[in-house]
Amino acid sequence: MTLNYERATAIKLTRQFLIDLLYSDRTPKVPSEIRNTASLLLKHFPTEYDMEVTSKQCPEIFGSNWLDSCPKSRPNDNQDFYLDC
Repeated sequence: MTLNYERATAIKLTRQFLIDLLYSDRTPKVPSEIRNTASLLLKHFPTEYDMEVTSKQCPEIFGSNWLDSCPKSRPNDNQDFYLDC
């Protein structure tokens, strides 16, 4: 069973992962086709604002405080960032 904070964390990490795919210094050797797809997906991916509003309207799904969910930002040199939460 997925807990609210796990669901919120998955959305935050997915967004950050897609953002990281856009930058060659963060994700070297990623083909341009993948970078283009990440860009297209991010165009309609929920922003932090969208998720904050949604969490207030549906606290049983995302928890009542989106901003308190892990993580706040991507550490610079942590290769295991996506596995830490």
